Amino acid sequence: MRRILSLGLLALSLGPAFSAHAGAHPREAGDVRWGRDLRVALDASRHSGRPVLVLLQEIPGCATCVGFGQGPLVHPLLVEAIESEFEPVLIYNNRDGEDGATRERLGEPAWNNPVMRFLDASGRDVLPRRDDLYGSYEVAARLVQALRAAHRPVPEYLRLASDGLNGSPGPGATATGPLRHLRRSPYGVLPLASLQAARVDAALAAGQDAAALLSPRQRQLSATVINVLAHSPHALDGLEPPGGDDELAGYRRALVARLAATPAH
Repeated sequence: MRRILSLGLLALSLGPAFSAHAGAHPREAGDVRWGRDLRVALDASRHSGRPVLVLLQEIPGCATCVGFGQGPLVHPLLVEAIESEFEPVLIYNNRDGEDGATRERLGEPAWNNPVMRFLDASGRDVLPRRDDLYGSYEVAARLVQALRAAHRPVPEYLRLASDGLNGSPGPGATATGPLRHLRRSPYGVLPLASLQAARVDAALAAGQDAAALLSPRQRQLSATVINVLAHSPHALDGLEPPGGDDELAGYRRALVARLAATPAH
């Protein structure tokens, strides 16, 4: 029963991007679970109020396209924000058929580097079109800007990720230092963004609720970690969170694999 609980919490913490079909994703699409029909996304937006995020991407693509997919589109917090705060749609910009028709409807060129468009439920841009934005810090900033333009709340975890990636300490931040309080807590093994880790450490030091600084999936993952360590205290020995955001995706995969491999009790 404990094993079933652990695996159930683990499955919840992974989110839709880690479904059984996620492994078939092209590298250019990253870890995001994309829809493939703009009309469906626009209809969903009318019901959810979430803006539509359209990624026009060359697949298979050049080094820039692959780098975009394996950079910002695998950052765990950006993946979660895209899937949770937007209606995401992937359009192949080097295909005909439905992809080609959608691309032409949006006035986008074929065989182009990746472009992200943010639309309201009527198909109008909520942000002016921009290209040549390929870094995680640029994508994070655009996600924040799009939510604000759509009059949607910006989750605290996304704000922290964006501020950290853009080099801003943000309000209430502290120097990272050794993060002693974080490392001694159950949150110490979580894949946290750099600024997020500093804020969690400061909250713990002040006796505040650090869980409010985590994303929903991070909170679910934390519950799995606590459950596993309660029965296998050494299950995560040797795992060390990375010092920078660029390595978060790989570390998260390693953590999830270790949790999934924990023997039953």
